[in-house]
Amino acid sequence: MVSNQNISLGEAADRFIITLPPEARQAHVQQLNLFLRWCGINQPVSSLTPAEMGNYAEQIAESGVDYLQKLKPVKIFLQYLKIQGITPDNLSVHLKASQISKRKLKPSTKIAPEASALTVQGFNDMKQQLEKLKMEIPRLIEEINKARADKDFKENSPLDAAREAQAHVQSRINELEETLKTATLIEENRNKKTTASIGDTVQLKNADTGELAKYKLVDSKEADPRSGKISIVSPLGKSILGKSQGQTIEVKAPIGIFHYRIDAID
Repeated sequence: MVSNQNISLGEAADRFIITLPPEARQAHVQQLNLFLRWCGINQPVSSLTPAEMGNYAEQIAESGVDYLQKLKPVKIFLQYLKIQGITPDNLSVHLKASQISKRKLKPSTKIAPEASALTVQGFNDMKQQLEKLKMEIPRLIEEINKARADKDFKENSPLDAAREAQAHVQSRINELEETLKTATLIEENRNKKTTASIGDTVQLKNADTGELAKYKLVDSKEADPRSGKISIVSPLGKSILGKSQGQTIEVKAPIGIFHYRIDAID
C-alpha cells in the first residue's frame, strides 16, 4: 500500500472525489483535472510547494473573470490533503493571485454569454442530449474508480483516459446548459416565405448540374450538416440568408465557386 508521504497527486485526487456527494462531483472534477494536468498527475503530493500553488493561481487569474470560483474546488482539495495528513501544511492559503493580476481583471471585461436563436426542434434535441450526457457521469466515475484500483497498468493510462472522458462530457454538459439557458426560440412561420431567414428550409438547385438539395438555416450551435442543418455563418448559409426565391447565389468554397438557384423557401 502507498503511504501518504509517497502518494501521487492523481491518486490523492481520486480519494478526494470519492468523498464528495454525487451532486458536488460534477462541479469539482473539471477544475481539479486542470490542476492535475498543470502540476502533473504522477507528481508526489509531498513535492507540492507554496510557490507552485501561487503560480497556478496566477495562471487561472490571467485566464479571465470568475477565477476565484475556478480555484474553489482546488482549495477544498488542498484543505482535504491537510485534514487527512497527506500534507503537513494547508497549501490552500497559498492559492491566491497577486494584486497585479487582480487589477488586470476589470469588471467591464466580463462578456455575457451570447444568446442562441434555436428552432423548437433544435432546442428539444439539445435537451435530450443534455439528459443523456448527465446519465453518463455516474458510469464515467465508476470507470475512474476501477482504473484507480488497478495497479498493474503502466503510468495509469486507463485512469488518465477515464478522467479525460469525464472532463470532455462535463464540458459539453456545461456548454449545453448555458446554451439552453440563454436561447431564444424561433417562431417558424408556416406561410410561404419570400426571403430566407433563420429557421427556414431552403431548396437549392445547382446551376451547373441541376442537382436539388434542401437545407435548414440554423444557429451555429444547432448546425448539423449531416442532417441538412447549416449555420447562418457558414459560407453557404451567409449566401442564402436574406435572399429571395428565384435568386441565384454564388458560394465561394476552397475547391471553387458554385452557383445555386433558390427554388423554394419554406
